[in-house]
Amino acid sequence: MITLPKLYAISDRELANLTTIEVVQRLLEGGARMIQLRDKNGSARELFDAAREVMPMIHAVGGRLIINDRV
Repeated sequence: MITLPKLYAISDRELANLTTIEVVQRLLEGGARMIQLRDKNGSARELFDAAREVMPMIHAVGGRLIINDRV
């Protein structure tokens, strides 16, 4: 059985006025272990590139990454 983290965070760089990496870093520092990348205005390529950048950070703490709307 899969155990889900207690905190599920949704990152949105536009709402936070930070870079995606900064948002994810702060979420991880705050204890989030499941993070959803959300970027309604970015291209699929931008979202893919952001996911590639943050995935090592998330995996380093045993977290999971969800990508919103696109793969």
